[in-house]
Formats: sequence, structure tokens, C-alpha cells
Amino acid sequence: MEQEEIFKIRSAKGCISAAWKWCCDQLGSLFRRTWLPITLLSVFAAVCRALCYLQSRQITGNIWLTIGIIISSICVFAACAWAISRLYQLLSSPAGKKNMLRSAWALFCACVLFVIIGFAVYGITLLTGHQWWIIVLSGTILLLLTLPIHYYHVRYISEEPTPPSSAIANYIKGFPNGLCRGYRYLGKLLTTNVLTLLMLLTITAIMAIPVVTISIAEIQSLSGATMGDPYDMPGSFIWLLAAITFVFIWLFYFLWQFLTVVNFYQYGSIEEHHREKQVSIKVDSDNSPS
Repeated sequence: MEQEEIFKIRSAKGCISAAWKWCCDQLGSLFRRTWLPITLLSVFAAVCRALCYLQSRQITGNIWLTIGIIISSICVFAACAWAISRLYQLLSSPAGKKNMLRSAWALFCACVLFVIIGFAVYGITLLTGHQWWIIVLSGTILLLLTLPIHYYHVRYISEEPTPPSSAIANYIKGFPNGLCRGYRYLGKLLTTNVLTLLMLLTITAIMAIPVVTISIAEIQSLSGATMGDPYDMPGSFIWLLAAITFVFIWLFYFLWQFLTVVNFYQYGSIEEHHREKQVSIKVDSDNSPS
């Protein structure tokens, strides 16, 4: 992608429109770049889901199933980092050619952030007496307040470090500045991401119907088993569960790459706005009487 196309001041609607146009124009290239890591990600996710199902049917648990779940989860993480790296090769080449480690580190930090948010929401749940609307509201607010961190992750993966340094050192070095700039443009980040999420969540809700249906059947079967009833699921259920999980994860990840593209255009807009603001301040300073 040309630098002039990336670094251009756009509104929230302009970022979404530019991302949509890019995805339509580059759909073939996007598929060729990302189909393999997304397929591996979906395979490992399906394996992990099947192992979790088998583990739930164990009375005392199985150490080998636990090890399998851990290994497949690590493979999911690696495939996801690879998919992110491949997407940024299209978006920010040539800087994207060496961003596998940066993608993995940003993904790891995002996972840690979600775990922290999960514990925070759990704490709020205990304090408020399990009132669902407070839980949903607090979780949403916490997620939205992390948008500047996600903005920094886009900037961190996209930009080649100068001078070159390790992925972790580069992340730590640029984090304070990136976080401050993200919070400075929090309003724009909120508007763009909320509009995009509304669209993606609507489509995802439709795609998730088979997953929800089969999960309800699994939960009902397991609930009956805990009360002494025999398992009434056929032996082919685990294959059906894995197949539905594979298809859903593949479509889900490919679709949600659109959010990354939107945030990439937003990153370019924020950087250009900041640059023009700094130039304006410098000009005013040079023209002011000494």
C-alpha cells in the first residue's frame, strides 16, 4: 500500500469506507496471503474444542487430554500471530516483512490485557451481587478504554524500529508515547471501532447459530450426566463439533480481519493529523515575535 494512501486524514466513516474498498480490491491477495495460517488456526482450534469436550466427559480428568489442550492452544496462538503478520505484509510492506515477532508479542500483550479485564469484571461481579447489566456495562467500558493500547499495537507492528532493536525492547520503548497519543484521540477511536463492531457482531451472531445450537446440546447432555443419566450423544458428535468449530473459526477470523484494516487506516489518519498539528505548532512558533 502506498504511503500517501495510508497517511491521510479521514473521518471515522472515511476509515471504514477506505477499509471496505481496500478489502474488496485486495480480496484475492488477502485470501492467498492468509488462507494457510487461518486454516491451521481453525484446525488447532477445532482440535482444542474436541479435546475440551472429551475432558468434560472425564470424571477425574485426564493428564494427556490436558497436555493436548495446552499444546493445541499454543499452536492456535502461533497460527494467529502468523496470520496477523501475513495481513500486515499486505498493509504496511516493506515493514511487514519482518514483523512476525512483533505480531506475536503484540498478540501476547493483548491476551494478557484480556485476562486482566476478565479478572476485573469477575471482581465487579462479586462486588455487585451478580447483576448482569452492571457486568456487561463494566466489561464494555473496560474494553473500550483499552482501544488506545490496540491503536499502539497497530502502530507497533506497522513501523520498522529505528534503530533496529528486539521486539520486546521496541515495544516497551514506544509504549508510553503510543498510549498517550491513543488516549488523545480516544473519541475517534471509540466512534470508528463502535461502528465497525456493530457491523461485525451482527454478522458474527448469524454465523454463530450452529455453534450455539451444538453447544446447547452438549451442555444439556453434560448436565444430565452429572445427575446420573447416561451420555446420550452419538460417537459422531465429536466430529460434528470439530467440523462446526473449524468452519466458524475460519469464517470468523477471515471476517474480523476487516477490523484490523479499519484500525490500520485509522492509525494512518491519526499519525497524519498529529504530524500536521506539529508542523502547524512549529510554523506558529517560527512566526511569533521573539
